[in-house]
Parts: sequence; structure tokens; C-alpha cells
Amino acid sequence: MSAPIQENPALSPLVGVAPRDYFHGVRAPDICRADNVLAFLRTERAVLHESGFTTRPHHRYVLIVNYETEGSLNIDGVMFRLHPGEAFLITPYQLHFYLDVASPRIRWLFFTFEAEPAEAFAPIRNVPLRLGEAELAEAARLGRLYLGVETAGGGQRAALLLGLSLLLNRLKHLGARRAPSLPASGPDDGLLVRVNRLLAWHLKERLGIGDLAGRLSMSESHLRRRFRQLTGMSLGGFLLQYRLNRAIKLLVHSELSLTQIAFECGYESLAAFSRSFRAKVGKTPSAFRKAGR
Repeated sequence: MSAPIQENPALSPLVGVAPRDYFHGVRAPDICRADNVLAFLRTERAVLHESGFTTRPHHRYVLIVNYETEGSLNIDGVMFRLHPGEAFLITPYQLHFYLDVASPRIRWLFFTFEAEPAEAFAPIRNVPLRLGEAELAEAARLGRLYLGVETAGGGQRAALLLGLSLLLNRLKHLGARRAPSLPASGPDDGLLVRVNRLLAWHLKERLGIGDLAGRLSMSESHLRRRFRQLTGMSLGGFLLQYRLNRAIKLLVHSELSLTQIAFECGYESLAAFSRSFRAKVGKTPSAFRKAGR
């Protein structure tokens, strides 16, 4: 005679409960799912200003977790202040660079990844987030986990992807620390805002450095010097990158023809646009659009 089954208190609430529909269950279409993850730690302010992946428009997400030293982010012309204990998510094709970092020594942890669906990240787009001790510890753990993932088995790789996805979904529920704002470190910070505003208003006119200097009532040499001091980038390089970033967004997210995009971004002809685009991106605009879609 078999022994009686002992009742499990943890299962008691489920006794006698059946699904109302055996074919339609719980769905969560807005879950953030990270894939193709890279992780790296920046420890020197100078590295942030180097021209490369971080200042180029790209299709990947970038999650920055700040452990040490506050600094400012310029995201598509809007300034954000990032303090230790905060995180910021940069979404695909946003032009971004770093400035006004308070110390040469930093501890900024970067995760770059691809993800779908894009709508899932809307609550944490362009929002500095205050992290708790648990989130900071988890981000550090994922960074360490990444170090051995190249030689690890599928289990460790899955743990990294799942862990980052879970962290991103936790961040969605933290809420915004504050609305976008300018750092209050000095009057010259407004120069970047004015430059971006002029470019947005006169994008089709293809404003040059001389045009910007005249509209800002500054000499060209002074404007070049102040811009480099504030951003670590040349103004000429920034203008080219600004137009390129706009073109990439239109190629991926609009139905405009290549000729229309060329004129929208201030290029004098489709041929000039194609030459400039291929020189910087390594693909023609049409090939980039096809690959991006």
C-alpha cells in the first residue's frame, strides 16, 4: 500500500485552478532581449575622446554604467549629466560623444549589443537612470562574466545574454532620474547646444565652419578652438559626422529616395553624397540601406 501524498503548502493556491483558455497564455511583447553582446571597461578619460566606434553612428545599443567620475554626454545635440551610480542607454544611430569629464581617472562600464524589439527600450531612451546597489553589482558581475565567455561553453554565453536582458528589463522600471538638462559647469556648454540647433535648423543649407562662426558672432579660429576644448573633436569632423548620422537614420527608417536623402542632409548631389558615405562607412548608401533592413 503506497504512502499518502503529503500536501505541499506552496502548491495549495493552485489546487483546482485551471486555465480558461489552453491556447492563449501570458505574453510580454515589450521585453528587452539583448544579443551579440560586447563588454569593456573604460578607465581613462582620454580614451573616451578617441575617434572610433563610440563617435560613429551604428546599429548597436550602448549601455553605460558609471562607477566613478561624473561627465557629460551629448546625445544628438542634447546634453545629459551622468553621475557615479547612474546608467545611460544610447540607442542605434544616435550621434554621441563625451565631454566635461571631471577627472582623468574613470570607471565606466560599457555593454554594446543588438536587440529587438526597439519599442521595448522606449521607457529608458534618453533618460539617466539612478541604479541601486543590486543593479550596480549585477552589471559588474556581467562584465566579469564576459571576460571568459569567448572560450566558455554555451551555458556561460546564455547566462550573459539572459543576465543582461534581465538587467535591462529591471532598468525599465527604475524611472527617470530627471529630464534632459544642460550641465551647469559653465557658459561655454551652451555653445554645443547652439551649434546643434543651427545645424538642425539649416541642415539642407550645409553650413560650414565659417557660416557657423558668423551666426554665433565668433571668429572661425576661436570657434574651432573652443569646440575642440569642449568635445575633444574637431569641428570639421563633427559636421561631417552630423550629416552622416542624419543620412544613416533616413536610410534605415524612411522611404525617401537616395537623392532626397542627399539633399535633406545638405549634399549638393547624389554623387557627392555617395562618395562621402562610402569613404566613411565602407558601403554605398544603397548597400547600407539594404543591409540595415
